[in-house]
Amino acid sequence: MGVEIAGSLRDLEFGQLLTILASMEGEGVLEIWNLPENKRIEMFINQGVLRCIRKNGAPVGAIHVKPLLQELLQTTQGAFEFHTRKIHDDCDTSLGWPLQRILLSANAEYDEQLHHQDDLPDPNQRYTLKPGIDLPQHPFLQASQPFFERKGGASAKEVARQLDLPLDRVRYLMLKMLKRSWITPTEEPPDTNWEVYRQPLM
Repeated sequence: MGVEIAGSLRDLEFGQLLTILASMEGEGVLEIWNLPENKRIEMFINQGVLRCIRKNGAPVGAIHVKPLLQELLQTTQGAFEFHTRKIHDDCDTSLGWPLQRILLSANAEYDEQLHHQDDLPDPNQRYTLKPGIDLPQHPFLQASQPFFERKGGASAKEVARQLDLPLDRVRYLMLKMLKRSWITPTEEPPDTNWEVYRQPLM
């Protein structure tokens, strides 16, 4: 096992680091530590394709990958090393996402979310899935569908809490669902029975 790249996110931004790794041949693991909240990230990469991620030793599900990458794109705190080694036994399931594509998507969604910040739905308003809607295969849509299908629907606050996602990211994804007429507001009382702190934009 060798160290191919090492440094600080202060000197080499995370987006630039991923661009370099996207063009590298072979396989290995990118380790990032000294992050805010003492997080430690491991990204397993093969031929420029992201196979899986671990955060503090635990696998990161597909629904949480993009918020995590967006968080890393915004920070300059952290040190990293990329080790070349075999990774075929490290991932129980493979994401199979090209680094360059996921980087462009994460950046585009972050910019779009900032642009529509004032248009994001009320975090307390409840929404239900419109009858007969067949949602596409997407991690957030599949995970949130049961909440929108139940009687009374669900609010962005509730979905964010249940799925452990940043509140504003859930509001952004719900805005996209609203624009496609997949969900509709209910007349149920607003979701104000418990508080969810405003999580940072990720």
